[in-house]
Amino acid sequence: MKRFGTVICAGAIILLTACGRQQSRPTSVPTESNSQTEFRWLDKGRDSAFWNRVQTAFSPELEPDDPRGVPEHYLPTQYKYVHQIGVFRTAALVILGYKETKDGPGYDYFNGYSYDLRDGSKRPISFELPKPANVWPKSDVLWMFNVIKLAHFDPSPAADVVFTYDGCTECEADHYLASFKYDSRDGWTARQWDNKNSLLLMEDPTPDDNAVSFDYLFKIKDWNGDGLDEVAVRRREVTPASRGKQSVDDSTTLYKAENGTLVGHATLDAKLREAINAELCSGSILGFCQKQK
Repeated sequence: MKRFGTVICAGAIILLTACGRQQSRPTSVPTESNSQTEFRWLDKGRDSAFWNRVQTAFSPELEPDDPRGVPEHYLPTQYKYVHQIGVFRTAALVILGYKETKDGPGYDYFNGYSYDLRDGSKRPISFELPKPANVWPKSDVLWMFNVIKLAHFDPSPAADVVFTYDGCTECEADHYLASFKYDSRDGWTARQWDNKNSLLLMEDPTPDDNAVSFDYLFKIKDWNGDGLDEVAVRRREVTPASRGKQSVDDSTTLYKAENGTLVGHATLDAKLREAINAELCSGSILGFCQKQK
């Protein structure tokens, strides 16, 4: 049976055609001031000149796959596009989207790059484990990618961009929480969660698991009043037990930054756990939350 791992390398990401820093010719993309105090998302319409220049810089990554270079039994990706661009100081966070064909069935997948506005260098941001040579695509595959919020986990000058994603679609998926972190030397990188690149929130049960239900709730806020954000996660697994009874594994974990890594701590104090769970359940439609009301 699958079990919750407090953290998993989310398929940790990446691999990509180049783990090292990729160099491209510097562009005339306007740079942000080093005194810029807030991360901001670009608007494709209002910031069209900036957007188009970043898109031009990523033209090699946006080229459709050459079918001759795609392994047997895989289909080339023909539709690639710039999904989002965020900027802090001289580092742009560029999210690329991919699909087999623009109007074809199926879901888009995504990955991220750090782009230096000063010299035009690009570096893929790794979350997934490296893939074998015969597995396609070579880039990260973040399915169901969804930005949740900006969060200040530590005194970094820029907030993390926190997002969720799935390990696959139309399958018993793994659900992950991860974030892009700003580093003054390296630009945008992957935040570490218990020394992994992503936090496993939940695994969908497989037919062999014989589970009644797997559920999870999470919320990002300043839980302990220190001025920085933490992530509270509740995981609840119900499995059959003997004589028609059920076994419930219900845990609440608080993740807080320690030396740059978000480290999970089991919430053992009953009153604190009850208070956190009550807030996590507020507004939730999950069955066990409704029963608590």
